Amino acid sequence: MSGYKMAARTLGHGEVELKLLVTTKTKTPDVQVEHLVRHRRDEREFAEIAFGVHRAIGAGADHPLRGGSVAGARTRTRAERSA
Repeated sequence: MSGYKMAARTLGHGEVELKLLVTTKTKTPDVQVEHLVRHRRDEREFAEIAFGVHRAIGAGADHPLRGGSVAGARTRTRAERSA
């Protein structure tokens, strides 16, 4: 969502409100509206990750994932994966 907020500002839409519409699949279906809050720190982190992914792809490697069960796994190149 940080990317959408950055893009809106860059395209001249100013500070936009970010909302997610969530449909619940329960006995009585419902739609929930979630108001998202993103700060400049979130935008900086998003830009860091996006540029890191772009550089990694250009170098022929996967970008390391943050968090999750694969956080400690080392980055492999395409050649290593296909071997």
